[in-house]
Amino acid sequence: MPDLTTLDDVKSWLAIGASNGSDSILKELITSTSADFLRAIGRTDFLTAQYTEVREGDGNSRIATRHWPITAITTITISGTGLAPSPDRVAAGYYFEAELDPERVNNIYLAGGEVFTDLAPIAIAYTAGYTAPPDDVAQAVVDWVCDRYKGRPSTGVNSQREAGGEHVTYEKETAMPDSTARVVTKYKREWPSLDKRTDDRDYRVTRINRTYTEAIK
Repeated sequence: MPDLTTLDDVKSWLAIGASNGSDSILKELITSTSADFLRAIGRTDFLTAQYTEVREGDGNSRIATRHWPITAITTITISGTGLAPSPDRVAAGYYFEAELDPERVNNIYLAGGEVFTDLAPIAIAYTAGYTAPPDDVAQAVVDWVCDRYKGRPSTGVNSQREAGGEHVTYEKETAMPDSTARVVTKYKREWPSLDKRTDDRDYRVTRINRTYTEAIK
């Protein structure tokens, strides 16, 4: 998993000089804490990557992707037929709303009266994720790294010198700082999940229930 902050930023926050000798332990803390942050928000796909999703159309003009924020769409096909991007969000084609809060950019729309044909296979190739950690995420990780570093060993972190440098082990889990917890809440994955099978099952159940409700009205 990628690091979400830098050694220089952590050392600056701790007011540690260049010759402090703590670089090894801080680098390890940055890597482990970055991984813990991504696990806490449930988004190992947080930074930019390319994806291809094969979905089932539902007759609507909108479809939500499993990864966000969307930054580019390479291709979209419906039953093997490619779609073109809409030039103005009015003429036929697809588009996404890049101007929104990045946390809301996970929807692709069809304009000009087009829809994602019901039950048709939809293939979407796109790029999603942050190209760099947002400032609040980077600072949240800095806060957590500093909290762990300052807490050694009283909060359950032991430092142990080995031949290859300083290795960090944790005797027990410690709570993240409140400032980090607030940022975790902001970015925590709710839906869609990364479990396609579960999402598809829940979606089918929702459609069945909706159809049944409409039928008995």
